[in-house]
Amino acid sequence: MQQAKNVAALRSDLLAIGGRQPLWHYAGFRGFGASTNAGQHKIDVPDGGLAAVDRQEYKGKWMFAVCVVLRLKPGMKDAFMPLMTENAKASREAELNCHRFDVSTDSKDPDCVFLYELYSDQAGFDAHLNTQHFLAFDAATAPMVADKTVVTWDTVHA
Repeated sequence: MQQAKNVAALRSDLLAIGGRQPLWHYAGFRGFGASTNAGQHKIDVPDGGLAAVDRQEYKGKWMFAVCVVLRLKPGMKDAFMPLMTENAKASREAELNCHRFDVSTDSKDPDCVFLYELYSDQAGFDAHLNTQHFLAFDAATAPMVADKTVVTWDTVHA
């Protein structure tokens, strides 16, 4: 994965993509206004089980955010998106340390995909990168991706 040199450069790049709102408008460390979980997120509960809870109860407990901008090769979106959404779903359902995995697109820029992911910590994200579902996804989609930018934040405040 390619790490952006600085957040300001990524924000500038995101502003240039279709004139959209800047990254902090969409993510704002609050997630997106609409998500596949409708504001409910899986978390590790004290008894070790999983429960869907309102994220407002857990402000500040998500400690590691990942933002990814994928630039697809022209004409690859229809093949890429089912694989992407399957990977996101597998991550949310199978990884205890993955609390959110949003996949966003914009009809004005069909070859751009934006991911917003929340993990308990860096180790949770590192574990994600070694899961069978991610490795299969990465191998299957690598030929479809023209460019990938990954930026991480080690503390989520709200």
